[in-house]
Amino acid sequence: MEEAKGKIGVKILSESGKLYDEPASCVFVPTSRGEIAILPYHTPMISKLAKGAIFIVESHHRKKIVDIDKGLVRVDDNQVVVLVNL
Repeated sequence: MEEAKGKIGVKILSESGKLYDEPASCVFVPTSRGEIAILPYHTPMISKLAKGAIFIVESHHRKKIVDIDKGLVRVDDNQVVVLVNL
């Protein structure tokens, strides 16, 4: 997927299938140390996720995508892949 300028590719996957697969301006994910904001061209990372909500910012509007029990997030090459347990 080719990303729009100023965007980061976001995929959110669960055991039941794909929940989200679009570019976004920012992604907020819950961790045991608090919420992390992931912006375009974020430093590569892998982290465990805590119980909470995932939010996506599209065109300056923060949109709740899903409440999760736990999961993992990987950021690399201007892409965010989130694997979640609902």
